[in-house]
Amino acid sequence: MNNITILFLSLIFCSCNGQKTRQSYKVKTFDIERFERDVNLRESKTADTRSKDYRWKEITYENQGNIITLGQQGDGNYREEIKKKKSVYRKRSVYYEDTHTLAYEGTYFQDVPVGIEKNYSKKGILVNEKDHDKISRGIGILTVKEMIEMMKKEFSIDITKEDELEFLGYFEKEGKYIYQIICKSHPERKEYASYNYLFDAQTGEFLGKDIFSFEE
Repeated sequence: MNNITILFLSLIFCSCNGQKTRQSYKVKTFDIERFERDVNLRESKTADTRSKDYRWKEITYENQGNIITLGQQGDGNYREEIKKKKSVYRKRSVYYEDTHTLAYEGTYFQDVPVGIEKNYSKKGILVNEKDHDKISRGIGILTVKEMIEMMKKEFSIDITKEDELEFLGYFEKEGKYIYQIICKSHPERKEYASYNYLFDAQTGEFLGKDIFSFEE
């Protein structure tokens, strides 16, 4: 009898904990009120905001050292980007048009996806995730993080800073992957042009540095 009582109480306890966990979980949502309000104020809209088309509109504001951009995409879904001042890293989130709940989140180094990105259902359930660093290693390419450390070590340049990095990416040439890093000019350091740094993306071997110019 005592064993049955203990089992019964345990089931009640687990059930209560499960309900508490489900109730305390909150799906992340888009700040639709601030977005529409700020767009309306900027564009002096007078009609009911629900009848307005906000596609391709966006607002930007600062909060606690972060630059936050809210917008609506052409497909109707909403977008939020958060970046630290003077940093090339940014966190991008996409929200469903109808429920305003989180659909996607990922981190970008300038325009290059890094780390883990996640996709969610409208109910907030994780449905897919992708590890970009793992993908890079899978094809034998150095990660962005490793290239950041290499630039610091070899050239004392911190390419995580907005005033240093112009572009980062890689391309294939003659069966080899090449990392291309373009750094901005700095007249105060007597660097009057943007410089192009090339690395073997698989070994990290430095291939050369030259003045960057757009090809005609």
